[in-house]
Amino acid sequence: ITTMINVTDVTELIYMINHERTHQLFYRQKDTAFNENSAVLLSFLISRDFVKQKYGENSIEFQRVEDMIHDTRIFSIYITQLYTELNTLYSSDKASAEKIRLREEIFAKYIGQFEITKKDLRRYFKSFNEKKFNNAKILSVYRYYGKFDVYYQVYEKLGNDTAKTVLFFNEAAYGEEQPDQKIDWFLK
Repeated sequence: ITTMINVTDVTELIYMINHERTHQLFYRQKDTAFNENSAVLLSFLISRDFVKQKYGENSIEFQRVEDMIHDTRIFSIYITQLYTELNTLYSSDKASAEKIRLREEIFAKYIGQFEITKKDLRRYFKSFNEKKFNNAKILSVYRYYGKFDVYYQVYEKLGNDTAKTVLFFNEAAYGEEQPDQKIDWFLK
């Protein structure tokens, strides 16, 4: 993990510690997307609160966390649209060769669309479309960021209260119903 952290940016270390700590707080069996997306959300929120208290709202560190959240919300919407379109294709009863052909069209479409999306990003994810798209790349990124924007809406609906948001996701992890059903119901 340490080789992935930008040592000149303390906010990345704060984020990484909080992300891994979130996994210690709760974990839902066989639900990687929920576990990772909720850890991303909660680690950003906890990091923002910590950085605000330690460095202040006018600090570079606070602005970096704000940029992370801003860019992740935008990227989340983009990656969810791409993932959903691919998932719809793969769930269809089209022939394999047709799916591969259409997949390449979808990749091309979203590579182009990312150029538009990139204009709204402040500093993060800007190089996403520089490496070749493939299913593994899209799935792995979706598992971490695909639900972030929706999960952030839970935080907003809870009055931008980090503690209430941590409790909500903890209850979602250990509840009887599927977390995304709980979240959908809550946001209606």
